[in-house]
Amino acid sequence: MTIREWLGPQFRVVSNDEALAASRRVAFIREPLERLRSCYSFMYWLADYGTPHRCRAPVETWEGFIDHLLGGARDDHWIPQTEHCGDVPNIWRRFESLPICFEEYRPGILPHNNRSSRRPTNDHRESELRHYYAADYRRWECST
Repeated sequence: MTIREWLGPQFRVVSNDEALAASRRVAFIREPLERLRSCYSFMYWLADYGTPHRCRAPVETWEGFIDHLLGGARDDHWIPQTEHCGDVPNIWRRFESLPICFEEYRPGILPHNNRSSRRPTNDHRESELRHYYAADYRRWECST
């Protein structure tokens, strides 16, 4: 939503299905564990305000959330980002470089909306998480 609002109405917003059907697209990849921590914090925030996320992941503790994920639960919010893109040739960029990439299309500072405060996390099953996100780490490490 932040990007849509920032770009403004002069840029056409397409559906995810339409974007995924394109023959070429740019994909911004986020450091996998940072993305997962953000997901956990967001879902915790929703539950704390009485609106649990539709996937109903346990968010009382980081450990419970990770055990749920590594137990086979699948949701678009935490599956590997490379699975979203399929086999289409892509231009990969790091999420952190997003403001620099958009400068070409719309000068100005990209606002940071919807920032949630982070819940504490630890290294619970981190080696398994790194294995689960191995393809994402390979893309992220090769991106600029």
